[in-house]
Amino acid sequence: MNLKILCTLAALPLALLMSTTNAATFEAIGTIGDVQLGRNLIVVDEITYSLPNQTAINGTPAILQLEPGYLIGFSGTEASPHPIIESLYLYPESVHNVEQRVRP
Repeated sequence: MNLKILCTLAALPLALLMSTTNAATFEAIGTIGDVQLGRNLIVVDEITYSLPNQTAINGTPAILQLEPGYLIGFSGTEASPHPIIESLYLYPESVHNVEQRVRP
């Protein structure tokens, strides 16, 4: 058998495996309970998420703009030890309420 064909056939199972191992994703809405700046972690509805500096709002790392009590919508990728938030939306009314120290 031709060496080129043999190499192609050998690589085929690996290519198929790689195409089927997509990471699981998630979308959620919840209230922030804790922000851990030094660890790039936030707790939303008692679940801890990783929030890397690359996840930004208006060009600034999102984690620097968050406070407990904010209602957020977010999405990302399942990972261990914590799911990773890749995009985030702040609900303006919740930001206003926290800033004014008004509780719903």
